[in-house]
Amino acid sequence: MATITAATFGLGKTNYYLVLIWDAVSWQLLNLGIMGLITCASSLLAGIMIAVLLPLSQVLSVIFLHEKFDGPKGIALVLSLWGFASYLYGEKVQKKREAQKMEQQLALAKKTGDLESAAP
Repeated sequence: MATITAATFGLGKTNYYLVLIWDAVSWQLLNLGIMGLITCASSLLAGIMIAVLLPLSQVLSVIFLHEKFDGPKGIALVLSLWGFASYLYGEKVQKKREAQKMEQQLALAKKTGDLESAAP
């Protein structure tokens, strides 16, 4: 593996250091966002977002850096999007079940309240 230094960077020393600085800033923002997801939502969602970001970076490198899009990149993209869609579907089903359970409890409370008020 060849080590790239500021002297051997093809775009000049200034651009080399700018790339390093913006890379560090973007990693810090990514980590801050992931910590925010863990704090405000769930660690599962944060893990899924990380899983989506990995192949997304490959797609962006194909678009902007004109890299070759081969089989492993395609498989990683499909699997991560499938996992993300499965998570969203599971959340939707779980919220629907919780809403149905809440409606049943409300209906039961209403029935028992009606019976209690009718008894005396």
